[in-house]
Amino acid sequence: MCLKSGAFVKVLPERMLRKDYGVLNDNRFQDFLGGHERWHVQEYFDDLRRGDDPTRPRQQWHIEYVSTLPQDKIPIDRIELDYILKDVDGHRTGKKQQVSPDGYGQLWVSATGFEFEERPSPQPAPFAATVRFMVVLKTAEGLVERKYSASVKTPPGDAERFQITVTADRSCFVSAVFQFYFDNQVLYSKPFDLAVWRPRGTPILGEDGSQFVPTADGWRLAGDAGLVEKSVW
Repeated sequence: MCLKSGAFVKVLPERMLRKDYGVLNDNRFQDFLGGHERWHVQEYFDDLRRGDDPTRPRQQWHIEYVSTLPQDKIPIDRIELDYILKDVDGHRTGKKQQVSPDGYGQLWVSATGFEFEERPSPQPAPFAATVRFMVVLKTAEGLVERKYSASVKTPPGDAERFQITVTADRSCFVSAVFQFYFDNQVLYSKPFDLAVWRPRGTPILGEDGSQFVPTADGWRLAGDAGLVEKSVW
């Protein structure tokens, strides 16, 4: 079985470069790759569908990772136990049970035995936004569509991260849908509800469409070196 694993893993990077989506339906995809390895391959093809070329840095990272996978062992996600228990009176009871390895990592088996590869446990690590957009609604307008443009320089292979803060001239409930334009792609959010709370007399620093950028001293209005967002809403 390990020899069959090696044949599949060996040609996997080439099949990814050829955009061979059949990899995902190949039975060996589940049998010979661990959960972490399958994630790399699955995300690669998901990004292909979204238009990310194999030459993009993150796509190359997936291919490079798969190229280093061992070809002489296969993953074990669960172990099936079939055993018999005997009590003090001599009664026997047959049992069947499935168990999974404890901890974060992957259990592998090869011709030489078992091996557990430890991996660090997942930790929440939210990325900081590079820009924050300000939406100021006027409740008297009723149903309205707003458009905002942004020009943010994103390093190659990096992700554009932004925040959208919504306020209004008075407290209100809002039903909204976001629509994003990226080059030739259009993405829609699911409809959602917002509860905007603005106590009477609370000032709004900035206007509809204003952009805040992060600095060492806090968020500042773009183009204004003196105004720092501290308590806007």
